[in-house]
Amino acid sequence: MSSLLRPIAAACLLAAVACSSDDPADANNDGIADGVLDPNNVTVVAPTRPQGYVAGEVWDAATNRPLSEATVRLIGGGIDAEPVATPAEGAFEFGPIAAGAAFSIVIEKDGYTRASFTGLAIDDSAGNFPTINGAVYIGPVALLPTTGSFDVLVVSREGAPVPGAMITAESNLSHLVADSARGAAHATAMTDMDGRASIAGLPDVRALPPRHRGSSGLSIHVAPVDLDGDDVPDLDGTTVLVGGDAVRDQALPELIVLDAPGDGNLRIIASNVTGFLGGSTAPAIIADGAPARVVFSAPIDRESLLVELRNEMGTSSLTTSFVVSALGNVVTITSADPLSRGQEYNLALRVQSLDSNPLQIVDVAAPFFVEDNRQDPIEVLATFNDGNLDGQWGSGQDDFVVVVSAPVGAAGANPAFRLELWVALDLNGTSTVGDAPGELPARGALPAPIVVEASEPLPGNGAARSGYTRFLAPVRINLPVPIGQNAGSVDYEVRFTPERNGGRFITTPGGRAAPARDTGTAALTSG
Repeated sequence: MSSLLRPIAAACLLAAVACSSDDPADANNDGIADGVLDPNNVTVVAPTRPQGYVAGEVWDAATNRPLSEATVRLIGGGIDAEPVATPAEGAFEFGPIAAGAAFSIVIEKDGYTRASFTGLAIDDSAGNFPTINGAVYIGPVALLPTTGSFDVLVVSREGAPVPGAMITAESNLSHLVADSARGAAHATAMTDMDGRASIAGLPDVRALPPRHRGSSGLSIHVAPVDLDGDDVPDLDGTTVLVGGDAVRDQALPELIVLDAPGDGNLRIIASNVTGFLGGSTAPAIIADGAPARVVFSAPIDRESLLVELRNEMGTSSLTTSFVVSALGNVVTITSADPLSRGQEYNLALRVQSLDSNPLQIVDVAAPFFVEDNRQDPIEVLATFNDGNLDGQWGSGQDDFVVVVSAPVGAAGANPAFRLELWVALDLNGTSTVGDAPGELPARGALPAPIVVEASEPLPGNGAARSGYTRFLAPVRINLPVPIGQNAGSVDYEVRFTPERNGGRFITTPGGRAAPARDTGTAALTSG
């Protein structure tokens, strides 16, 4: 039987078996009353508290094989555990640990990155009869060799090499857990007389397969430089974000240009929410499950950071968490709940600078989209709403409400788009459907359409309109002869045409075209 499934004793079995001071003793904590070898009745099972074990595996990320001689330490948990060295199969285990006790696991090996896991605990539901030990499994944890390096060349705005500049490189990952990038690592170097520096001791991301390119980037921070030794910086520091492809495929040193003091304003210099950078109306698309990343030009006061994430309409604020890098200038933001693929969200940030005088503030907001599933159809959906609740549809305050299943439009457009609409209703009261604009006949040529404009909402947290939306302005329907409660539903047809949209084809932010024609049946609703 696996050591992770060792039985431990139940506290009391049934209400009919009372716990008392006469309960059998269990000095060795094996769940069986002392002196009993083969218990065959419940009276010799000693009461105990739930316990469990933590186990895992350590691998070499470069070879994808178990890593031996890695040192694994357990901190906390109410036990005094000696560090263990992983054997050839890379496995480790600690326990028994009392359920509910918090502990951490730290994994280290010379020549490899370090991995730590905090806030762990054995589930305190372990121990219910028949008792099964609680278990925590970590891994497989893949450590990267620290044989990675990155070269930089630092020059002034005039092109002169900058010697003595302190360079710190921070990676986007330090290890993998079940093939997912985790953690961060950093290393430092100083430029030589030619302004060059090779930053060694970094995670060797070149050893990872291509699917990890997106997590292979670096943040390069250059400290302010005092060239003449008078304790006054002659050149401002800066931070440069280097993408994973550039790190993995580096052929020439990364060129970093330092400005003279005076241009030290706190600002965002890189982000996958491109609206934070200004100057571009192209939609920001973030991979499904990926966090939002923001890189500032200087360290921020992490205690001052405010983050607000809203849906497209602004009616729902989502719970977020964020991590500020060790250098204090890279922020990674995640939502507590999964974001819906293909949909728009709006992110707002407000933060103060750290140790600057005067105090500097960055206050920005921008929309972004989660990468959509290209297999999902783009559909136009509609309802006919009895707005005045009189049980009649088309009696003065009733709307035909149209929405699209995914945001569509064109970057920077306002309105985001226009579509043509026909409904199977007698709009002019002639008892013939199809002889007036906007009427959808059962067969034959279509009359002129009702042209409906998109109505893109503002989320209310400062983010601007993106030019893509799901929502359209409601179409007020006032029929000469309203339809009653038993009418059932209403057929409709819509079309997206370049002629109604300045010659543009209407697409999703990812470039998928909206349907040229779509039909459906609108349900009758009240409210």
